[in-house]
Amino acid sequence: MEKLNVAITTTGEMIMRAFDAGWGGAIIKTLVPEGEPVLNVSPRLASINHGRSRMSVIENIELTTDRGVRVWLKEIGQMKRRYPDRAVIASIIASRPELPSSVPAELAKICARAMHEDPAQRYESIEALRLALQGYLEHRGSAQLAARAHERLAELRAALAVDATSPTSTRDDVYRLFGACRSGFHDALSVWPDNEEAREGLVAATVAVAEFELRGGHADVAVRLLGELPAPPPLLAQAREAAAAQAARRSELERLGLFPSMQLADHRELAMFASISLTIIVLLGGWARESLGATLVNRRLALMGLLFFVMQLALSLGGWSIGIPVPQIQVVFLLVYATVLGGIAIAIDGQLWPSAMGYFVGFVVAAWRPEWRMFAMSAGTLVVTINALHRWWPQRMRYTPEERAARASRR
Repeated sequence: MEKLNVAITTTGEMIMRAFDAGWGGAIIKTLVPEGEPVLNVSPRLASINHGRSRMSVIENIELTTDRGVRVWLKEIGQMKRRYPDRAVIASIIASRPELPSSVPAELAKICARAMHEDPAQRYESIEALRLALQGYLEHRGSAQLAARAHERLAELRAALAVDATSPTSTRDDVYRLFGACRSGFHDALSVWPDNEEAREGLVAATVAVAEFELRGGHADVAVRLLGELPAPPPLLAQAREAAAAQAARRSELERLGLFPSMQLADHRELAMFASISLTIIVLLGGWARESLGATLVNRRLALMGLLFFVMQLALSLGGWSIGIPVPQIQVVFLLVYATVLGGIAIAIDGQLWPSAMGYFVGFVVAAWRPEWRMFAMSAGTLVVTINALHRWWPQRMRYTPEERAARASRR
């Protein structure tokens, strides 16, 4: 019967002496976490009798121990290794237990439930708590993968927040971070399919990029992204409506002859076009350098033409670098053309003002309806061609007043 004896004890050494004497178990005084006040710790022992047996239990009346949790954990380990068949019961009390932010979310939920102030909300048994902890240990690798993916998700949101206010985020940056997020969350779910944090993170990352695509006018891409989710979010309906509207508008443009193939859609193509144009102008200038340098007017015209194509190349490369979409760069091209031709009209030949006005009007139209920008460029180029032919048509190819009179008399 000796192993039925239980004592409430003060130290691990005291417990092991009791076990040496044949006691069957010990209840450790209630532990207090670091930072919590330790109250009522003065030693007061009392004896509890059971039937005819005296001192069946020695009770320590004070509520809490003044020895730290780490000390007790070390001594409990020593006791269980030395006396594996003896019962050791321990408890811990805290007014409002708070776990460090570094604790994994799943483990924090287990701890919070185990320490819930409402007993009905706690685990129904120590076995249920053990199974919960065992489950956490089995799939904590999934939790770690999800945590790393959430770090990439934070970077993705930061990049998208910058993109919402300025064009410094490029699609390459967004999709690089999105790919890392999606891969991490998928890996976490493959290890543990019930990982709610991974599932919620995957939805959050996909919705964030879908909103980015909707802002950029790529509703069809947003539909494809959202359609890949197991449970599509409400944003999918909005994306489908936007995609349908864009498809209808594209059909109307095709009916009117405004084909998308007329638009340069890639920064590399735009920069290459500007580079080739500048190279051709430089080569032509070198070939005709004698005639271009013959007069002050010719030299100014040559320099203004060179500036024209240099600015076009600079705008192409600069827009590519900071992520300005190609259609917006092409719209600004029209303003650059109008500015250069306006300078020529002011400083060199005032009769070229229609050319500057043609491109300026084209800029206004393209800024209003960007899908018409290529036609605005073509119209501006036509105005420049007509204006240049009228202004610089060779004298030997023009009719003299006598020739005009003769042609009129023959009619």
